Amino acid sequence: DPGSCHLVAGARGRPAPTGHAAAMDPPMTDLPNTPDHAAQRLVEARARFQATLGVAKHELAPKTLFTRKARQMRDRAETEVRARPYATAGTATALFLFLFRKPIAGLVRRLLREKRYD
Repeated sequence: DPGSCHLVAGARGRPAPTGHAAAMDPPMTDLPNTPDHAAQRLVEARARFQATLGVAKHELAPKTLFTRKARQMRDRAETEVRARPYATAGTATALFLFLFRKPIAGLVRRLLREKRYD
């Protein structure tokens, strides 16, 4: 499987990556064993960690999570409205009548009390 990552026993009994992980990290025996190289690897590892941490902070921020969930809910509501326009109109009308029931009832009472001079 070309996209998988498997571990096999490597030097000193430690797992050695195979598959796509092996391409990312060359074997330890191919690298020069100098303090300068170790320092360079440390700087690179720190930079990768900082970049990953930045992405994680952004993706897990409450604002990002809320925005993503709101977009999902909006998209789903839009899909449902397009699929059932008459049911949506009926529901909206019922909600409107419920929310404005007192003003509507007052208007009806006032209209019924008015004397008509026809």
